[in-house]
Amino acid sequence: MNRIALIPAYMPDEKMIDVSKGLYQEGFEIIIVNDRSPEFLLITDCFA
Repeated sequence: MNRIALIPAYMPDEKMIDVSKGLYQEGFEIIIVNDRSPEFLLITDCFA
């Protein structure tokens, strides 16, 4: 069974990156919902 984390991204900061990476390392598939804030690029770059 896949575990999925759905994360709304409103003005994300470093903490959201840490949480997302931690969930990913625990085997979660990560879905980040972009609210079109400019900071969103920071998160997508971390998983590229």
